[in-house]
Amino acid sequence: MKSKIWKEMRDYGIIKRYEKEYLWTFQKFVKKLTQIVKN
Repeated sequence: MKSKIWKEMRDYGIIKRYEKEYLWTFQKFVKKLTQIVKN
């Protein structure tokens, strides 16, 4: 039982980290796009 909880926590942590990185990359992409549109 305990190992299952640990696995869930670990997977959740990994997913959260990927979400954060993806969001950051997406924001960078949007910033670049707005610069292109302005010019």
